[in-house]
Amino acid sequence: MSKFFIAAATLLAGVSVLPAASATLEDLRWNSRVLVLFAPAADDPVLVRQIEALRGAAAGLGERDLVVFAAAGSRILAVQGSPPSGETSASLAARLRPKDKAEVSAVLIGKDGGIKWRAAAPFPIGAVFDTIDAMPMRRSEMR
Repeated sequence: MSKFFIAAATLLAGVSVLPAASATLEDLRWNSRVLVLFAPAADDPVLVRQIEALRGAAAGLGERDLVVFAAAGSRILAVQGSPPSGETSASLAARLRPKDKAEVSAVLIGKDGGIKWRAAAPFPIGAVFDTIDAMPMRRSEMR
């Protein structure tokens, strides 16, 4: 019987607990970086190609603790991780969308909650990775 408890305790010690779904961007602060894509509609061809490119780089996104979602029209689409359930496309656009209103654009938010990068799409995934990898918090994570 004691062997069972030792085996169970050993197994449970290796289990990682996944964070619960967040309600707002603020709930992601200090745990995740966030990349928000903005587009007029979910079927926008530029958005679709950008999402495909991001999904192709899923390992790099995960390595950098990056949650990615799109505010497309009135919908929020998950790309990597779970988007905050308490946010709306309109509220995100009002707070974060660049003033130039490019048809498809992106905003990168650091773990500290600050905006770190903005770009019109399509953009190379390497630009996002380079921006994140240059951040002091990321450099300390890589040590």
